[in-house]
Amino acid sequence: MTGFMKNVMFLLTIILLGTSLFAEDGSSPSKNDEGNSSDKTKTQQEELELNKRHFLNRENYRTKTEGFSLGFFGGNYGLGGGCTFVTLRWRYFFWEILRIQITGAEYFKNNRSGVSANAKTMIGVPFFLDKTNRHELRISTGFSAGFTGKKSRDEVEDFIFYDRSNMNLPVDISYVFHKDKNVAFQVGVAFDFPLGLGDDFFLIINGFVGFRI
Repeated sequence: MTGFMKNVMFLLTIILLGTSLFAEDGSSPSKNDEGNSSDKTKTQQEELELNKRHFLNRENYRTKTEGFSLGFFGGNYGLGGGCTFVTLRWRYFFWEILRIQITGAEYFKNNRSGVSANAKTMIGVPFFLDKTNRHELRISTGFSAGFTGKKSRDEVEDFIFYDRSNMNLPVDISYVFHKDKNVAFQVGVAFDFPLGLGDDFFLIINGFVGFRI
């Protein structure tokens, strides 16, 4: 009887030890799990730090003066580019002091070529789409002056343009993404409504993409 009890106790001890080891093995994380958990925690911490930095820069994203912008333009007067010198920004409006915008096309409507070259000054309103002010919608208008016109390709004198406008009413609608406090990317559409009309003149329409610093 004593031998039987010893065997029972021995078996019970083995079972308890095995159960304990199995439970410990199942509950403790593996090295891979620990590594993945560590990486995830590190990523979360980095995201929190990044969001904190953007939140602290939210006023900068809203009111920082932009010294220069450069963009690629394309529309019904061909392809070209534009640059802006100094954009003053306040909380509820901004002033783009000077923009120079030039586009041209060799082949145009009715076998003509056309060019649009204007200087603009524009005032607008920003709409911020998130709490950190990184995502911004801009709507602006103002005044532009320069030259927009087209000429017949059959003309001998290359620089005689017809149906031209020297003054326009510009309207811009664009989206601006502030990558950080020093650099922003912009995409949008620009309209120039002519204030002086020719017989066959129509408004200037351009899509554009660029950056602002």
